[in-house]
Amino acid sequence: MLPANDGLARANDAPHWSANDKICLLPQKVDFAARRNKTKQTRSAPEAIQTPRAAKPSGLYLITKKKITMSKQIAITTRLVTRIDNEEEIIEQAVDGLLDIGPENHMLRFTEQDQQTQVHLLVSEERAQLRRNGSFSSAMRFTQGGRFESTYQTPHGPLQMHVVTKQYHTKHDTEGGTLETAYELYLSGRFISHDKLLITWKVYK
Repeated sequence: MLPANDGLARANDAPHWSANDKICLLPQKVDFAARRNKTKQTRSAPEAIQTPRAAKPSGLYLITKKKITMSKQIAITTRLVTRIDNEEEIIEQAVDGLLDIGPENHMLRFTEQDQQTQVHLLVSEERAQLRRNGSFSSAMRFTQGGRFESTYQTPHGPLQMHVVTKQYHTKHDTEGGTLETAYELYLSGRFISHDKLLITWKVYK
């Protein structure tokens, strides 16, 4: 499921990754990226094994090289502030999802409020990768001062996309966490917007 190197897949694999946007990757004011189109899509479920004994809690287990961890149910909130010229647009949502805790990173999995788009977020201390699979599929990687190029897949065809991370901060443990990043978004070499993304999650008791 996850690549063997640092747990972050390459950009060219983004449309096909089935393992970690409205977390929105594009501002709504971009006409040629009509994110609101909704089409049905399918994805492969992560490999999982059932608990071997009834005494243990049921659920999915993430298998890593070092250990096996159970998926935890979490409450997730996302807030995206998009600034184009002097105008700002704020998009927020609250959903439930699953948290897989690995030895070096956390994986968040959830379905957006439109019930059509699957989102996977892989978070570590130095970087995060956000993948979105739906009628619009894309990947973003955030690391302080880094530039990440990928292909933004739309029903009208692919577009070259890249992001430049201006700020990256995360704090997380087994009970929840936060991810905050500020970045510039470009499509086909053209600057689109300044974005600030805040994601918080908390394990249900």
